[in-house]
Amino acid sequence: MSQWRKQSSAIKSLGSSADKAHSLGDLHRRREQSQGQFFTPQWVSKGIWEILSETLSAHDVVSVLDSSVGSGSMFYGSPSHRLVYHGIDPDQRCIDALSQDALQAGIEYEFKCGAMEDLEVSGFDLAIINPPYSLHLQSPSMRPYPCTTMGAYGPNTSALSHIYALEQALEAARIVVALLPVSMLDMCLEEPELRRILHLPSDTFNDEQACVKTAVFYFQQGARTEEPLILKASEDSSWQAFVADPLSKRQKRVFKLHGIDHQHDVITLPLTGDKRVGLHHHGRRIVLKYHCALVQAKVANALFRDLAIAKRLPKSITYSGEGQLLIDVLLLQDDPHQALEALCHRIRLSGGEPVVSDTLRGYFNRCVRRHQIAITPFYRMAQTGTSAQVTLVARRRGFLDPNNINSPSVEKGTMLSASLDNALYQVSYKESEVSLRLDQVMELFDIEESGEGSVDQSWQLIHPGLAHHFPDLAHQHRQSLSRLGIDSWLAPFQLESVVEGAISPYGYIAAWEQGSGKTRASLVLCLLHSGCNMLAVESALVPELIREIERLGISGDLWKRVERHGDRPDAKINIVTYSDLRAGTATERLNKRGQSVRRVVNTNAQRWRRSINLLICDEGGLLANPHSQQTKAVKSLCARKLIVMDGTPQRGYPRDLLPLSVVSAGNACAHQRYGTHSKPNILPLMIETCNHVSSGRRCLLR
Repeated sequence: MSQWRKQSSAIKSLGSSADKAHSLGDLHRRREQSQGQFFTPQWVSKGIWEILSETLSAHDVVSVLDSSVGSGSMFYGSPSHRLVYHGIDPDQRCIDALSQDALQAGIEYEFKCGAMEDLEVSGFDLAIINPPYSLHLQSPSMRPYPCTTMGAYGPNTSALSHIYALEQALEAARIVVALLPVSMLDMCLEEPELRRILHLPSDTFNDEQACVKTAVFYFQQGARTEEPLILKASEDSSWQAFVADPLSKRQKRVFKLHGIDHQHDVITLPLTGDKRVGLHHHGRRIVLKYHCALVQAKVANALFRDLAIAKRLPKSITYSGEGQLLIDVLLLQDDPHQALEALCHRIRLSGGEPVVSDTLRGYFNRCVRRHQIAITPFYRMAQTGTSAQVTLVARRRGFLDPNNINSPSVEKGTMLSASLDNALYQVSYKESEVSLRLDQVMELFDIEESGEGSVDQSWQLIHPGLAHHFPDLAHQHRQSLSRLGIDSWLAPFQLESVVEGAISPYGYIAAWEQGSGKTRASLVLCLLHSGCNMLAVESALVPELIREIERLGISGDLWKRVERHGDRPDAKINIVTYSDLRAGTATERLNKRGQSVRRVVNTNAQRWRRSINLLICDEGGLLANPHSQQTKAVKSLCARKLIVMDGTPQRGYPRDLLPLSVVSAGNACAHQRYGTHSKPNILPLMIETCNHVSSGRRCLLR
């Protein structure tokens, strides 16, 4: 068993080099110098790994954690070829030496300089700890264990070092071997995971200038079935191996360091006593502006609370109380205005005086009105039918229910009677009744003849539409169509769809079938919206679009074909191709491998950014690929409203509709809660806590 520690083994602990205490009052000075750093004797470390030898021999690779690693003395005698080492320590010299030794030995490791109270850790197989004793730890990043108490940073931000280290290790690893003072005996006996106790001699740490009675406590996940074995160990005795249960399925390891950056101040304001807290907005997020450092500390701690916890937390979420500042979360509440007032009330309770700016008040009111329109479904009719009897003849042998192998088997040629009810066939056979869709019926049966009764199909109103719920807006747009003289271009059903499209405050997917008039509807929508609007089409469809414009007699002053580099889309209707959008200046540069790479910069879409009010993407299903150049160019335009025109927007899987919804309706907002690019799944409960929030894409694919 090779010993890979070379430079680190020569480091002396702070405890062994600190001056001895000459009085009781001098103990504090010695503790400040040593910081509880006393390295473990080699014979103790070697004995610990003898205990674990049987357990380690049954596994190829085992992850091990030391939350106060020091010089790595606890790793003496360890089988380095089987272990993945992880350790943390506030002493930078120890971390540097350990990292250099591990690098030269070619073993897998991750050592960080920091404190255990700032460590987030989980998913380890083994934890070997010899923590500092009786140090007073304080940090806002502490986990809420039974040992944590009220501290300078609030609840659960203070604890004793050796007790916190044990609680942290028990949560992080399945097997824990802890070298602790004997005063921890009663507390450890209360832990159901305790399996063995080995008392060490009182002179174990004499070489470290310390006199303390210690013991080695062995823990393993799962409740014990018998009392823990209590033994005595010495330097000359052999340590009996403990045969542990096989390690269960491994979890994903987490080894993150949070903590506080003491080199840079987070709060830089002076102490003025001004309690005002201004509420402004940046995009769809509320931003707080403070005037006093003390008020900022009180209000920020009260609102944000702790770091958010989740299995895969979206990057845009950091704190558990961050949802209170998301405008989209406020819009999802029963009363958005009351939710905003509740936020102001929390600021008052924490010592601030909220002042809502006029810009936020006006923007929030507009968001509330637009949200009410956005969540209203479009007009929809559905064809329904009453029950009718049909006869089914089995074409081959198969199960009555193709998704259930316990359903009755139907022989070839068997005739069954079924009733048709709202596009579902109710089939009964051998005391079993199933509901089948038409495609499932056609796969196994032939519909030979109709029985008694007839299908009385009728149209039923499902959603009355935006024009019904917002008649004033619909009347305004109809008047505009009549005033422009373009209402005669459209059939009645097209006219209603165009009015709804104009009422909608955000973009949407217009999945009109082929031949239903998408071109005319696009032109009318462009004329109906104010400002400069744009039609993006494939290159081959430009002549057809121009012929339609000439057929309708649209004045040449109202439309323009934008194709030359440097041209501006300043007409009412600007026609552009996707290739023109992504065209720009080509540059070449060398990548990391020294190869020449061509890159297009300063594209037309980037130059026209934020100059388009309405953008209609013909055959917009191509935007389902968010990484294509066409999609990036369309997003670079940042049009105020984007409509996807495509007869078949769902080209493949249903999940392909998410990028289309994001690019048209919005990304992780109140009316389209599913987000991409690490945006969260917007939920009403986020106003209380953002813990366990998932990304929108993961929630959609569940």
